[in-house]
Amino acid sequence: MLRTTLLLLPLLLTACSTLGLSGNRDSFILNERLADAYEAGEYTMRRGRAPLVMSSGRSVDNCVAYLEAGGHPEVAGDVNSRITPAQYLVCDTMAALKDARPLEKDDYRPDDYGEALKSRLDLGSFQSSVSRTLEGAGPTLDEIEGLRVAVTEHGVVADARDWVLELRTVAVGHLDDNNRPDWLVWLHDESNAGMYRAHRLLIVPDVGAEGLLRAVRYQP
Repeated sequence: MLRTTLLLLPLLLTACSTLGLSGNRDSFILNERLADAYEAGEYTMRRGRAPLVMSSGRSVDNCVAYLEAGGHPEVAGDVNSRITPAQYLVCDTMAALKDARPLEKDDYRPDDYGEALKSRLDLGSFQSSVSRTLEGAGPTLDEIEGLRVAVTEHGVVADARDWVLELRTVAVGHLDDNNRPDWLVWLHDESNAGMYRAHRLLIVPDVGAEGLLRAVRYQP
């Protein structure tokens, strides 16, 4: 087993080098699926995925083509085709991790990522189906009346009568030049009637600062 691992190690390092990924950065990946994809490196970027038709009409079927086309498109096609972009979240995330710096020993780490998203994330800072419920309500999930909210280890799921919103922190690192860590968060937003689905990578910057957290959509 050890011999097999040693033989495979140069291949893994070569794949990560091709992407510009550093071997020590997987230490701040919180999501097992993402960790596996990150370790696979070049294979993840080039393996075939369900075809995705961009709004330009171009069809892509792997991460490389998707990112070359600009990433996170307004997807063409019917409602059912909007399930497909969930497979491409990992592409945006791999691109974001490429330039990230790992955490430092003294960086802010919450006891509970999900609770932080529930009580501190400003829902008005990014587009989602929750936005229309904010009139007359507070800006965070725990301030919206009649909303069922379940906190998970790294995220939160909000369930209303006609929609479900999930926010899941999948990685933590430094994506900008300051000394505060940033979170990479997967957003899954779906109406219970199946008429709307959205899957996006959000960046929550400077989480060590006091006050509300804000999120912005990742731009590759």
